[in-house]
Amino acid sequence: MTLLLPARHTTRHILHRNFRYSQPELANVATANKTSAQSCRRRKRLLEARQSVLATDEVDFWRGITADMMSDE
Repeated sequence: MTLLLPARHTTRHILHRNFRYSQPELANVATANKTSAQSCRRRKRLLEARQSVLATDEVDFWRGITADMMSDE
């Protein structure tokens, strides 16, 4: 029972958020949030791809880089 409580709580919040953003007055907010989330995922994938092909002398430099520091390419 204790394992289901967090999942149920999260599901309720997701359903509530989806309902709120389906309202016409919040359509622009929903679009902005979706675009922001897509950009964040893209930057994270880009960072992971670049870190996987680093030369040995570049590892120290890239260690402190976060996904937020990446540009949308």
